[in-house]
Amino acid sequence: TTVHLPPALNTGNLDIVPNAMVREVITGKDGRAEGVIYIDKTDGTEHRVKARAVVLAASAASTVRIMLNSKSKRHPDGVANSTGLVGRYLMDTVGASVGGQIPMLENLPPLNEDGAGGAHVYAPWWLYREQLGEMIPNEGSYCEIDPVVKDQWGIQVLRFYWHWSDHELNQVAHMQQTFADIISACGGRVTRGGPEINRRDAIYPGGEIIHEVGGAIMGESPRNSVTTPFGATWDVPNLYLTDGAPFVSNADKNPTLTLMALAWRSADHLVGEMAKGNI
Repeated sequence: TTVHLPPALNTGNLDIVPNAMVREVITGKDGRAEGVIYIDKTDGTEHRVKARAVVLAASAASTVRIMLNSKSKRHPDGVANSTGLVGRYLMDTVGASVGGQIPMLENLPPLNEDGAGGAHVYAPWWLYREQLGEMIPNEGSYCEIDPVVKDQWGIQVLRFYWHWSDHELNQVAHMQQTFADIISACGGRVTRGGPEINRRDAIYPGGEIIHEVGGAIMGESPRNSVTTPFGATWDVPNLYLTDGAPFVSNADKNPTLTLMALAWRSADHLVGEMAKGNI
């Protein structure tokens, strides 16, 4: 909002429509994207916007929701979903926590050291080469359109399924032991969590870290992926996904900078395709 939007607005080529809840992507007889339908959240009215190309960047789950709700004769299971992979292979950051008391940190003078939210420290992972540090995609983590439930604007919502594999559960067990060792090495004591806690009880629920990615994975072939490496959907070449939906794996850190890099790459590709007359 403070870096990319101001210069875009200054070009005079950007219109921002607030309170617009997109319901679906409109496709033509040829199956290509022609725009979107959205609901005005202030009065509930329906509107259509025509477009030469459509870019979805609603965050992974919401982009998937829009795609699955975009059904037509050419796309009976949702737009760009001929593989049935839209909604599949959702991922989130693996989360767990341990609390402790460290006497040597008590009664210190006030310092501006809390960081963002008071709980953020980035520590280089010294065993990265020996161990996985991210969630591995699995078939048990996915979402689908709920056949009954709708939101306040009459749009069908998602229903989620989640599965933590041994990859993630082993990470959490290692986290619990490592955090406890750090606290003990500082002369403290563990007050919450620790290696004695069952790893399934210690791991945070899927979605709680809100680093959700996946749901429309990219790949080299339309047989086993939803988008090209540039974020364009195989089935609808003028429909691009520029959020976390195309991720095929999840990093052990926040995905934001990778999202921005991929979005910029997709934008360059889209501009090139438009210049060639392909879109």
